Amino acid sequence: MMNRVIKLLIFNVVLSFALIVVFSRAFIGLDIKDGALSAAIGVTVIFLCVVLFFSVNYRILVGKKKSTAPAERYQTLDDCINAINVYLRENSKVFSIKLNTIIDQLQRMKRKQEGVKDVLLQKFSEGELSYVKFNEAVVGTEKLLRSGVKNILTRLYAFDEEEYRKAFSPNRKDRVSEAKRALFTEYEQYIITTTEYNEDILFKLDKLILELTKLSDADDIDGMSALHEIDKLISDAKWYK
Repeated sequence: MMNRVIKLLIFNVVLSFALIVVFSRAFIGLDIKDGALSAAIGVTVIFLCVVLFFSVNYRILVGKKKSTAPAERYQTLDDCINAINVYLRENSKVFSIKLNTIIDQLQRMKRKQEGVKDVLLQKFSEGELSYVKFNEAVVGTEKLLRSGVKNILTRLYAFDEEEYRKAFSPNRKDRVSEAKRALFTEYEQYIITTTEYNEDILFKLDKLILELTKLSDADDIDGMSALHEIDKLISDAKWYK
């Protein structure tokens, strides 16, 4: 609340001073009675100041409306990267390092998808059952990463980072601040756990690519350990909340 009062005070003092500079004879001395041009400029200045007065004061008093995190933002990996970047632009930078780590993971996932696809097309035709099975595994792991981004941002959009960051101030020793620090740490740990889970997904995809490169026509794909591991990840997706 105090920050808003200070912002209001600073803005309105600056705006008032600007009007004084424009219309006071001690400075520019613009007079709307000095002719058509002066009148036009004067009216324009007054109009802009009125618009600024109401719009800026309203934004300071009401606060910036946060974006929501609609499901349609997460249809592709690029959607997820864009959604994280939007969040970082609109909010404090408390979790920026960890969220940028997730962006890096999503970009790596995109590269691995291309790698798997290239190897698959060398081994199978696009309509083959084996191709479909491997491709479903890759699509499933991508869905897990996108689900993780959605879950993180849904939580963060409902969380006031700035308020809880202040709870870590050295002079905050009260019980409420301690509770806020604990809750903040829980949010932070959720993001850390998600990044670790993502690394596990990416590692298993690396293993799948390696097994694919070693695959011969006589090999049985049902015996591939990497494929079983990814299938288990996908089947356990209900725990990825």
